[in-house]
Order: sequence, then C-alpha cells, then structure tokens
Amino acid sequence: MRKEWLLLKPDDEAVNRLVEFMGIDRFLARLLVTRGIDNEVEAMKFLNPDKTILHDSFLLRDMPLAVRTIIETRERNESIVIFGDYDVDGVTSTALLYLAMKKMGFDVSYYIPLRLEEGYGLSKDAIKDLRDQGHSLLITVDCGVTSFDEITYAKEIGFKVVVTDHHEVKDVLPPADAIVNPKRPDDDYPFKGLAGV
Repeated sequence: MRKEWLLLKPDDEAVNRLVEFMGIDRFLARLLVTRGIDNEVEAMKFLNPDKTILHDSFLLRDMPLAVRTIIETRERNESIVIFGDYDVDGVTSTALLYLAMKKMGFDVSYYIPLRLEEGYGLSKDAIKDLRDQGHSLLITVDCGVTSFDEITYAKEIGFKVVVTDHHEVKDVLPPADAIVNPKRPDDDYPFKGLAGV
C-alpha cells in the first residue's frame, strides 16, 4: 500500500511575523503556524507554558506508593530496570526516567523490546532475563496496565513491580505493587489525557 504525505503550507506572513517579532528560527515558526499558532501571544504561551496550571502528580492513585517502592529499592541498594515500549512515547519515557534516576544515583538500567521479534509490551522471557540479571524492581513505562499474566509472573519470580501507563485499562488490574495510570476507574486525577512520558 502506497501512502502519500500531505504537507501543510503555512501562511508565509504569519511565519515571517513570528520570525521577526519573536526572533525564532524559521523552521520553528513554520511548525507553529501549521499547528494553528499564528500570533505572538499564542506562540509565547505555547513555548513558555504556565506550569501553575499543571495538576499535582501525587493526585494520581498509587503515586505515593510507587515513589515509596522506588525509594525503598534504593535504600536496599537493589537494582532497578525500566521496561519501555518501542514507540516514541515509550522511548522518551524510558530515556527521561532513566536519565533522572541515574542523576539521582539509582542503580538503574533499561530494556526496550525489539518490536519485530518480541512484539508489544511485556513478555515472560524478557522478565525472566531481567530478573536473572539481578534486578529487583521492574518499572514499566507506557505499557503494563493490561499485562496481567506477565506481571503475575514477575511477582512470582521475585520482582517488585511499578506500572506507569496511560492506556485504557481492563476490568481487572494486574497485581503490581503500584499502578500509576490516570485512566484507572478508581483514579480521580483531573486530566485523563496524559501521555506516558
């Protein structure tokens, strides 16, 4: 199947105005205008968002439990592995969490499955390999909320498990130590549209 990409042509006047008045790169100005951000006020709001409108992440159900589980793992000098998905959200989630934890001095590594060989999400083979490498805490990013059998297996072989995900949940949640997902039916977090990262 052949696909055709349709590239939007931004309004050159709006692009020139943003470049001139804001001193931004022409490429960035084109991106903004093609996304409907065509004046200086809207561009400033987009490029410099007001962080006070963000909700407290500790409003997410299980966030305190997830943090406590992670800190306790560090206090026991145990190793953490981040299991990420192979898409953009999963890779950026993995990178952000890995770099932050490394900077804070955690013993942490990561694993991203090979899509064509391993498919989507957690697998028992990968979980066993990661446990055999000596990791004691498995943190999922952008996956895991529907992986009931795999997380049950991870718990059976001695993993602590923290799931961070934003996908739709099934009727029964997996038996993780903590599940952070705004789409949990029992989660009152005010914004359900969070990305995994």
